[in-house]
Amino acid sequence: MAKQETKAEVKNFVNPFETGVNYKVFLDAVGDMKVEDYCKGHLEKEQIEFLVEDLKHYKQK
Repeated sequence: MAKQETKAEVKNFVNPFETGVNYKVFLDAVGDMKVEDYCKGHLEKEQIEFLVEDLKHYKQK
């Protein structure tokens, strides 16, 4: 049976925990999506919770 696509399906996921990926690059990849939706299925629940909390303190220049 073919995998059913959802509107939150992400192609070319940018992992903010990988070396060389900063929050600007990550947030550019997230675009208009919620971080939780973008990361679902790619990161662990604890990683997503950490990321959401940490991004509250991130200021883009």
